[in-house]
Amino acid sequence: ELLDREVKLQSEVKQCDGELQSLVYENYSKFIAATDTIRNMRTKVDGMETKMSLVKDKIKTIAEKNAVVDGKMEMRRARFDELNTVRDVMSKLNEVFELPQKCRLSMERGALG
Repeated sequence: ELLDREVKLQSEVKQCDGELQSLVYENYSKFIAATDTIRNMRTKVDGMETKMSLVKDKIKTIAEKNAVVDGKMEMRRARFDELNTVRDVMSKLNEVFELPQKCRLSMERGALG
């Protein structure tokens, strides 16, 4: 009976061993493909870090140039506002200077009408 049990266990071990070999064989190509995929992803991520660093540097440069342009534009905006104020004052002064002429014309029309 013990010998029968040993033979049966050896048979089960051989069967399990065969099933394990089949599983390894069936999944070996999947394992290799997964390993290749991981390797490719790692390579791309490593390259991506370098590219992201370059992008970060370029964004910093753009921000610095934008600050310079904004500073120059601020001076021009201030000058524009100043000139706009002067134009408004000039327009009002022009109306004041034209007032006597308008009054004369109005009086002449009133006298004629």
